[in-house]
Amino acid sequence: FITMVGVQVHEIGHNFGLNHSGGLNNLTYTDHTCLMGNPLYSDNVGKMCFNSAKSWFLGWYSDAYANFDPSSELEWKGRIIGIAEWANGKNALPVSVRIIAKWNDDIYVAFNRATGINYDNVEADDRVTVTDTKRQIWNSPQSYLRAALVEGESYASSLVKLTVKVCEIDIGVVPGFATVVIYVPGEGRGKCPAPFGQPTGQPTLTPIKQSSGQPTVVPSGQLTKQPSGIPLGQPTVVPSMIPTGLPTMMSSGLPSGVPSGVPSGLPTGVPTFLPSRIPSGQPTVVLTGLPTNVPTGKPTGLPTGQPTRQPTGRPESQPTGQPTRQSIAVLTGQPNSACNNKIPSSCCNQDSDCDDEKACTQDKCIKNTCRNKGRPFPSCCKKSDCDDGNRCTIDTCVNSKCRNTIKKNCCLSATDCKDGNACTINTCVKGKCKNIQKKNCCRRTADCDYKDKCTLVRCVKNKCKNTRKICSDNNICTKDSCNRINGKCIFKSVRNCSCKKQNVPCKTKLACCSRKCKKNKCL
Repeated sequence: FITMVGVQVHEIGHNFGLNHSGGLNNLTYTDHTCLMGNPLYSDNVGKMCFNSAKSWFLGWYSDAYANFDPSSELEWKGRIIGIAEWANGKNALPVSVRIIAKWNDDIYVAFNRATGINYDNVEADDRVTVTDTKRQIWNSPQSYLRAALVEGESYASSLVKLTVKVCEIDIGVVPGFATVVIYVPGEGRGKCPAPFGQPTGQPTLTPIKQSSGQPTVVPSGQLTKQPSGIPLGQPTVVPSMIPTGLPTMMSSGLPSGVPSGVPSGLPTGVPTFLPSRIPSGQPTVVLTGLPTNVPTGKPTGLPTGQPTRQPTGRPESQPTGQPTRQSIAVLTGQPNSACNNKIPSSCCNQDSDCDDEKACTQDKCIKNTCRNKGRPFPSCCKKSDCDDGNRCTIDTCVNSKCRNTIKKNCCLSATDCKDGNACTINTCVKGKCKNIQKKNCCRRTADCDYKDKCTLVRCVKNKCKNTRKICSDNNICTKDSCNRINGKCIFKSVRNCSCKKQNVPCKTKLACCSRKCKKNKCL
């Protein structure tokens, strides 16, 4: 595994003081929003970050952290952005909110934006994640993912009485954001904030969910879908997607994507790609390169509602109902287009060029190349969409939602097999836990073997210690022993033995039963 980028960064994380990241199933390595959860096993993928708890400990985004203390505050509202769009602090929004849960526990709320340096993220793409861990001081302890929320969902913490609510998630802008409310339950709390009504300084590539009420400062640079109704003073460099009802004042120099309903007074200098519905009064100046394969008996009834994004080499028998996937900028030479003079199927200028018409893929344009990445969360189309990379879960797709059910007695490593018993050796063999009892090991005195009632047994540091009971009456004229059945001492007199008892005058200790003589008296 040493050649795999994810494994390398995982081990570097240990050098930084980071412990493992557990998932929703409470296993050690199953938080697949974090490289400390072992999600990536490939030489070719590695664009993934640490989770919010680990990132907080590292302090890499210290100017973008927020705190919430429910012991002194009742509510926190605001937007959070993903680490991938933090942009070295240029986007002045927090990437994580730390909730001080208890004296030794913290909860971290973050937006797991799956783009840029976090594009290869495996779990909870573009969701709000809730992670908890012990207080991070000298290192970052084992953390656990507790929730992965979509817009409209909430999570109630078990560590402290509070709720995390997701009001809105918008990834159609840069930076993408999630609007979150963190609150202690109570009257009037937990309401989502009103939408922001001011326009952004720069236009977004895709429309925002709410109208700003004011035009953007800079035009979008994209073609309008409907004509303006009044001809422009100068023709556009790129033809409009749908012909206007009125002719332009000057010739555009390029054929339109769809023929006009009425022939022009003069023929165009360049032939159109599709025949017009009504023939022109004059022949074209330049003949077409190739005749159509079979002439149509009648012109098509109506042109398509939308132009095709890529012109065909020859006219189709019928116009298509939907635009083709390739952007029109490829043919027309839209300014600043990386796809100029290229016609590969994967070339793109924006995310919309990469739509593969599959509901369970995330279609993105990255460096002018389409990437259609599977999106098992929150929806799925088939069982394989729900593979979480964990052999200890049964992955199913039920009603378009993934279910990852934990298998009983399943493990990934010996760590998953810990049973809290110091007297067992915990091992993981072929995905199953084996807890083998250690010899001569105890957790309490009751685990130790009582040989008889005259043996005193104790469990000390998981080891049994046996001590023989001592019976003595300090009399040399009795034979001392212990009854193994009831544990009582037995003092049996020795025949033909005499001695002086306690306080009887003596000259030597040999005369005393206790063999002790002090100040001429037996002890």
